[in-house]
Amino acid sequence: MFYKETDFQDTEIGKIPHDWKKVKLKEILEEVDVRVGDTEDLKRAEVLSLTKNYGLIPQADRFEKRVATEDLSDYKIIRQGWLVYNPYVIWEGAIYFLKNVDLGLVSPVYVVWKTNSEVDYLFLDYLVRTKEMLNSFFRLSTGAVQRRRAIKKKSFLEIPIPLPPLREQRAIAEVLGVVDSVIAKTGEVIAKTERLKKGLMQTLLTRGIGHKEYKQTPIGTTPKTWEVIPCSGLCKEITVGIVVTPAKYYADSGIPCLRSFNIEENEINPKNLAYISPEANELHTKSIIHTGDVVAVRTGQPGTASVVPPAFDGANCVDLIIFRLNEKMQPHFFSWFLNSFQAKKQISAGQTGSVQQHFNIGMAKKLKVPVPPLNEQEKIVTILNSIHKKLKLEQKEKSILESIKRGLMNLLLTGKIRAKVD
Repeated sequence: MFYKETDFQDTEIGKIPHDWKKVKLKEILEEVDVRVGDTEDLKRAEVLSLTKNYGLIPQADRFEKRVATEDLSDYKIIRQGWLVYNPYVIWEGAIYFLKNVDLGLVSPVYVVWKTNSEVDYLFLDYLVRTKEMLNSFFRLSTGAVQRRRAIKKKSFLEIPIPLPPLREQRAIAEVLGVVDSVIAKTGEVIAKTERLKKGLMQTLLTRGIGHKEYKQTPIGTTPKTWEVIPCSGLCKEITVGIVVTPAKYYADSGIPCLRSFNIEENEINPKNLAYISPEANELHTKSIIHTGDVVAVRTGQPGTASVVPPAFDGANCVDLIIFRLNEKMQPHFFSWFLNSFQAKKQISAGQTGSVQQHFNIGMAKKLKVPVPPLNEQEKIVTILNSIHKKLKLEQKEKSILESIKRGLMNLLLTGKIRAKVD
């Protein structure tokens, strides 16, 4: 299906196969500016929003409502196989062809194009969002404020691209389309697993396993045998990580130091891990964490929590709340609870009007926590950990597929590897 190309020609855009052409976008694109006007049939067409990650999607799907003005007469018509971009954020990837519907309406701010007969639009849809193209869009965009940098049509049309023969364009688009299809199906599985995880958390953390009798408590309905106890009654200690000018303690190596962006739901992410010197660690012994502690984010995503694993025993932390639990509470159960809707609702209710959400020790101590018997906590943790592990594996698979796609795009769209055509 593929073969390695060895015969290249030198061009201003680099080496391309000998039988490919180097063309400018103005040679293959023609602007289309058709407005809705007073045509009632077109007014009933769906208003589409352009997103950098998902392409053209119904506006109601993006915003959960239509935000376009009632007067659509100035909106542009776009048909399947036409290209549209947002000139202000094209460099972020806001450039796509319409593929899944025959007709739509887009904002008059967007620019719409159609291709000539030399081009397979599905092929060009991949090419216009390569890293090289996005860099070109950014370089050619102008404006003092980055979020309002815009590309002019003239500059856009002067961009050169490599263009394979039409049959090869179609073959490349077909290969990448198969990969995209697998990625999309994996994404659907992830979405279903996330919904299942959310549902299980809601059920298990409020209804438990196998109960028939329930009671009303300050946090809602819980099994009759469960207690509801303020967090202060479940902890040997609640303290907080380094909060005063932590940056001055950072070092190139030394004691690992967790920060808020290292804390994900029930997981520690070691990416961009900071370090402090042993001397700084000695100055801040109260913020040293140990295996089995639960650490939670204070600001930004307040309450996001994870159990400290053995790998971070003896590490330090910055601006995290540290929960050292007593014998009534299983750490992983407590972490799952902190990440639940029930806990987040309590944390939000404790906000004092600050623009940025915050979680402090006072709020933490008052947090009302459901307390099942320890054996039931263990069973709930086993179920939730299992679905969490399944979700992580699926997300990893999707990440691998996306990496494969990027590799294929780099090879196929530059001609280093050729797709065989009959």
